[in-house]
Amino acid sequence: MGLIVGLSGVDGSGKTTVARHVVDRLQCQGLRVTYHHELDFILLKPIFRLVSKLVGNKRAENVKEHALLGAEHSKPIYADVYYFLVWLDNLIAYLYLKLKRGIIVHDRWPYDIPAIFGYRHYKNRLVEKLLLSFPRPDVLILLTVPPEVAHLRKREDPLDWHQSIEFYRVIGLRISAIARKLKYDGFIDSNRPVDEVVDDVLTVTRRNRHYVKRYT
Repeated sequence: MGLIVGLSGVDGSGKTTVARHVVDRLQCQGLRVTYHHELDFILLKPIFRLVSKLVGNKRAENVKEHALLGAEHSKPIYADVYYFLVWLDNLIAYLYLKLKRGIIVHDRWPYDIPAIFGYRHYKNRLVEKLLLSFPRPDVLILLTVPPEVAHLRKREDPLDWHQSIEFYRVIGLRISAIARKLKYDGFIDSNRPVDEVVDDVLTVTRRNRHYVKRYT
């Protein structure tokens, strides 16, 4: 079964950069390692391709944009459907990844998602409970960074939605609160050279009993 290392943290905390460096480091040691991003949907992508074939690409894109816009603005029906499908997709992905051999480095664990709900004025206790009771990875690590640093990093990303420093402060605090409540395996300051952060991620990972049993 796959050993999943889940990385958590506010946008700009360095999850993707650190995850890819962890993958490279472990692969250099001869281990079988896979990188998985939160948006590597297993269920939603095939559904969208099917809709595109049925109604055409342009109309399918319009439906997709309308649904996502509704979810982003927390219109209840769109948001409920969107977050439920994201939960379901992540669950399918989790089961699939557990069946894989080797180590899977997961870029953003679903526990981060409810942190955005209050900011978007979205309330659905069932959806929140589903996400926070999601199966736990073998290793779960929170990457922390000051909001000013997260803001600066994402400001330089042309694909980002460019939020305020206050956004990163509030979401960072909420993600940290979730991490403390669920007792993550590691809390790592990622406002440092990436190699140092990767070293700490690997140190936490190597303490895991499943890692010890399989790889030492």
